[in-house]
Amino acid sequence: MQYSGSRVNKVVSNWPLRIFLFFIFSIYSGVLDYLSFLRVVKPGMLCVLTLSVMWFRAGGLKRDITEPELRMILILIFISMVSLLYAANTGVVIKLLQTEIIYSLGLIIGSMVAIKTKKDLVSILNLIACLSVLVSVQVIQNGGTGPSLLGDENDVTVSVLVLFPFVYYGAFFQVGYMKWVCRAGVLLSVGAVVVAGSRGGFLGFVAALGMIYLNSNRKVLLFFAGMAAICIAVAFLISDDYIEDMSTMQNTETGTADERLYSWGLGVEMFLDNPILGVGAGQYGWVVYHYQEERGDLDGAVHRLHLGGRSSHSTYIDYLSERGIVGLVLMFFLIRSIYRRIKTLGREKFNVSPVFEDNSLRYFYLAISTAIPGYLVCSVFVTTFYYPNMWLIIGLVVAVYRLLEIEQGTTNVE
Repeated sequence: MQYSGSRVNKVVSNWPLRIFLFFIFSIYSGVLDYLSFLRVVKPGMLCVLTLSVMWFRAGGLKRDITEPELRMILILIFISMVSLLYAANTGVVIKLLQTEIIYSLGLIIGSMVAIKTKKDLVSILNLIACLSVLVSVQVIQNGGTGPSLLGDENDVTVSVLVLFPFVYYGAFFQVGYMKWVCRAGVLLSVGAVVVAGSRGGFLGFVAALGMIYLNSNRKVLLFFAGMAAICIAVAFLISDDYIEDMSTMQNTETGTADERLYSWGLGVEMFLDNPILGVGAGQYGWVVYHYQEERGDLDGAVHRLHLGGRSSHSTYIDYLSERGIVGLVLMFFLIRSIYRRIKTLGREKFNVSPVFEDNSLRYFYLAISTAIPGYLVCSVFVTTFYYPNMWLIIGLVVAVYRLLEIEQGTTNVE
């Protein structure tokens, strides 16, 4: 396939886009929870294999290896593979490796294969808006948990807030019935965050709202609209237990805040003992009890909670303790690379058009630049890299950046 500027010289197959859309749908919609017989055929794995073959046949391996994000992801996977040599539980490493490979191929490579035109981007934006509604409805219906592939109440809240900016800005950019879908998605997202009751998710959601406020030209109107939404949530969704739980967030001496600080401290100790490569990918929960025993925290007067099998509840502490300084530096450069691409998108002067497709790049920029700060804040309090959000963000940013280059005629994609 050859692209030059915004003009397509050859007919482009829609199959990569269709498969990519179905893959995202199978992850976020929860369809496998309701149609369990589909698990037998493993539709997600079939999508990944198909997208990988399409990518390879199109020369993607030679072309896309130059992308810095892809190189860093390959290094990340290599570090996980090296962990097999010294990990306490190699089964966990293998499971984590499977997750990293599947999401890298399905969501990062899949984005590169699927997004070739603005029309492709519009299809993905529409699906993300619909998925935001579906995820939020399930969280509210289930009393705080969503689709099984998105984890518990803490993890699923991260997905809600990553999808939320797409429905918020969709309420302004979308047209027809999709505009109403996005408006409903905004209200449902707020309700889902409240029902889930995740403190870390709540702080990430506040960060996302802060970015929306900074990007807004109507700050006063947005402030009063936000206050009205909060009043509605308080009246209909927020329980006394939720208010009491949120009111204790600053108390670091009791409850979950104390447990998090304690687990973070153990993670720092692991890093100090293994500063280069850490204790191994996914190994925090299989090493932490040794540190608790050495400190005498499992018996006597202290009697701390046994943390065996658990994560540190912080992506950054997990990376520091499990992958050492190499993993943390790699994460820093990955975030910086994504930030630079988004900053470039933000510099573009997009003309406002009555045609939704012409506004898709601006819509994507505002949504993704809002979602990422919320995600990064959530990652302080939640282990997020086991779930698809990070991989989807990376894939979409790289693919849309390349789409912009195609539109400007600064690159050719074969």
